[in-house]
Amino acid sequence: DALEKLLAAKQRQLLVRMVAGPPPVEFAGAPWAKVLARRLRISEGEAQRRIAEAGAEAGAA
Repeated sequence: DALEKLLAAKQRQLLVRMVAGPPPVEFAGAPWAKVLARRLRISEGEAQRRIAEAGAEAGAA
C-alpha cells in the first residue's frame, strides 16, 4: 500500500513537470490531455482529470 502511494505521488510529480513544458513535437503541438490519452490509452477526460489532480497537489505543496 505504501509503495502504491509512493508510485502514484511520483507519477503526479512527473506529470506536473511534463505539462509545464511545451507539447512534444511528435504530436504536432496537441494538448497534453490528448497526448496522455493516446500514450496511456485512457480517455481525454481521464487524462484531464489526472493533469488537474497533479496540478492541485503541486499547488498545495
